Amino acid sequence: MTRRIFLAALTSSMIALAVAGVIFAESMERRTDAGIQATLVSEARLTAELLAREGPAAAAPPGDVAEYDAQADRLGPSQEGPLIP
Repeated sequence: MTRRIFLAALTSSMIALAVAGVIFAESMERRTDAGIQATLVSEARLTAELLAREGPAAAAPPGDVAEYDAQADRLGPSQEGPLIP
């Protein structure tokens, strides 16, 4: 009798852990997919902005910090995070 109760409790615990694992995995997958999608949208917006940009920043010499700083200030608000982590 005791053995039967133990096996029932063990089986129900294993089933509960399996269900919890599946729910957790699906939740993490959705969260990861959402993060990837947000990153891709942000990168697409940045790429579109850079490709549409015509002006001195496109041809600025590598040492022209002021022009690149102005460009970063302009592009920054369209991003969800910093341009350079």
